[in-house]
Amino acid sequence: MSNSNLKGNTSLFKCGFFLNLFTVVIGVAIASPPIPPENIEAEAPWFGKMIIRWSDDTLDEEGYYFQYRSVPQTEWITLSTLDSPLRELQLNGGSPTQEYEFRILSFNDDEVVASKLAKVIMPDRFLNSTFANLKYGTPFVFEMRANNISNSENITYEASSLPNGLSVDQNSGIISGSAEEDGFFDVLLRATYESPESVTSISFKLALRIPPQPSAPELINPIPPQELSLSEDSLTLNLGDFFIDPDTRKAIRIKTNKGEMVFSLFDKATPIPVDNFLDYVRAETYKNNIFHRSVTANSLKIIQSGSFFISENKLSSNITSNPIVNEPGIANERGTIAYARTSNPDSATSGWYINGGDSSGLDVGDSYTVFGRATQESLPIIDSIQEMSTGTFNLNINGQTTSVDDFPTNDGLEPNISTKENIVVVENIKIIKPLDYEIISVTDSNIARLSITSDEDNSELIINPLEVGTTKVKIQSTDIDGNRIDILFDVSVFNSFKEWALINNIEDNPDKYLLRYAFGKSLEISKKTPHRSPKIDIIDSPQGPKPAISFYQRNFSKDLKYTIQCSDNLNDWENIWNSENEEDSEIAVNSINVGEFSLFTITKTEFTEVNQNLFFRVLVQYLENN
Repeated sequence: MSNSNLKGNTSLFKCGFFLNLFTVVIGVAIASPPIPPENIEAEAPWFGKMIIRWSDDTLDEEGYYFQYRSVPQTEWITLSTLDSPLRELQLNGGSPTQEYEFRILSFNDDEVVASKLAKVIMPDRFLNSTFANLKYGTPFVFEMRANNISNSENITYEASSLPNGLSVDQNSGIISGSAEEDGFFDVLLRATYESPESVTSISFKLALRIPPQPSAPELINPIPPQELSLSEDSLTLNLGDFFIDPDTRKAIRIKTNKGEMVFSLFDKATPIPVDNFLDYVRAETYKNNIFHRSVTANSLKIIQSGSFFISENKLSSNITSNPIVNEPGIANERGTIAYARTSNPDSATSGWYINGGDSSGLDVGDSYTVFGRATQESLPIIDSIQEMSTGTFNLNINGQTTSVDDFPTNDGLEPNISTKENIVVVENIKIIKPLDYEIISVTDSNIARLSITSDEDNSELIINPLEVGTTKVKIQSTDIDGNRIDILFDVSVFNSFKEWALINNIEDNPDKYLLRYAFGKSLEISKKTPHRSPKIDIIDSPQGPKPAISFYQRNFSKDLKYTIQCSDNLNDWENIWNSENEEDSEIAVNSINVGEFSLFTITKTEFTEVNQNLFFRVLVQYLENN
C-alpha cells in the first residue's frame, strides 16, 4: 500500500500479451542450416491464458523468434526472441473470441526458417471479478455473468472445484451455499452457449480464499497409557500427534515497545504470501522496524510497518526479495494483517499493515492480500497505535531527507528516532507455536518426572522414570486465543527381574530369587512386610463352597507369567488360569490392588465332590525377552 494508492481499480482484461517461459531441454548443437520446430500447437484453457508448445529434435539454431498475429490481420508481430532450449511458453492476455495464429522462426547467422502455423481461438470471458470474498460457514451468493457475445438465449453454467458446501445452479449461474472448509480454491467457471456458432466461455479462474473459522483446540488422538522400564533414561511423546488447533497452523508474535500482538496466519488460504512473510521473519528483516504510517478515514483504518528499520539512529529501507503476486479475496476486517503495495497489484515485498477497523475501501478494485488475523487480546495494542497523533515529517531515510505523511507519534511532535520514546518500534517478530502445553497435575510425582520442551516446530513431553508404580497425568493445551483442552492418561513404570536383582545387589545366581521377586516375599517376616506366600482356602460361591488359591502377583513387571495348576493326585496337573488372560477368566474370583502387587483369588469352578483331594500350585515363568 502506498500513500497515493489506497484504492485500486479492477482490470478484468489486459490487452496485449505477457510472456511466461517454461521447460528447458538440454541437447547438443548440430551444424546449420537450422531445421524449424515441429508439432507446434496452441491451446487457450481459459480466457486470458494461451499455451504454445513445439518439439525440436535438434539444436542447430542460435535461437527462436516467436511471432503471432490476429486473424484476419496478416502482419506478423515478433513478441520475443527465445533461447533455443525452450519448448514451451505461456501468454497472458488477448481478446475474447479472437482467433490467433502463432509460428516459431529458427535463426542461425543470416538464415531464418519458419515453422508451420498453430491456431487458437480465445474463449469468451466472464464479466465478474477474478476473486470473491467469503467466510467459512457464512451464506454466500455469487452470480456468474457471461459476456455472451453471440447473444445466446440459453446458457449452461459450470463451476469446478468448489469448496464443500457450495454448489452452482446450471441454469442461472448462481453459486450459493456456505463454505464448510477453509483454504484456497481455484474455481474454473464455464458457460456453454446454445448457439452452435458460439464459443464456449471460460473465465479467468475465480479465486476463493477462505480463512478458517475460529475454534478451540481438538484432540485428534487420545494419549494411550504410557509404559516404560525403570532402567530407561526417558520416554518422549510428540504432543502434536495428539492435539491440533483447526484454525491456526502457523502463528507469529509481533513485539513492539507498546505491547505484543499475536496473529494466526492463513497458510491454507494464502500459502505463498504466508511463506513469503515467514521468510522475512526468519531473516530478522523486521527487527527494529517502525510503524511509519497510520490512517483513519471513513472506509479505511490502518497502521503500517515492515518497510523501514532503525540503525545507528537513522532509518533505512528493508532489504527485500522479489515482489509477490497479489492474492485478494479475504476482507480487510478489523484485526487482519495484509501486504502493503504500490499501484501495481503485484508489487508487495516486505511491507505490511494491520486493519485497526473494517477497511471496506480496500476491498474494491484489485484489493489487497490479507493473510492473517489478530487475537482478541491483541486488539487493544492495535487500537493504542491507531489512536496516536499523526503528522507529516521530514525524515532521514537511506541518507536522504524524505517527507513522510501520516506518521504516528505519542505526542504529535517530531519523531525521535534516537530515543524511540515517541514512536512505535517493532522490536522483533517471532514464529510461535499454535498451541502451548502445560502439565496440570501428576497424582504421584515420585513415580515419574515429567517436563515439556518446545521449538519452532514441535512440543515434546519427556517422561523420566523414578520408581515402580502408576501415576495419572493431566496435560492442558492452550491455543493463541486462550481456548483450552485437557487430557488425562496413565504413566506406569515397570522393572524387570534382572533390574530388581541388580538394585538389590543380587549378582550370584539371581534365578534362585525369582519367587521372592514374583511374590514379593521378604527374607525375614516383619510387621512392615506382609507374608506373600500363596494360600489355599475354601471360599463361598453361588454354587456352594469351593477350594481356591490366593497369591500376590507383581503388577509392574512385564517379564513374568503366572500359571495356576491343580491336581487330585500330585502327578497329573491341569492348567486352570494364567496371567496373560486374567481379565477374560471366569474363575478369577477377585483381585485386590495392593501397591506394587495384586492379590488374586482363583478357584476351580467344576469342583463338586466333598472330601475330594485337590492340590494347587503356582508356576512362575521368567520371560527374558520381555
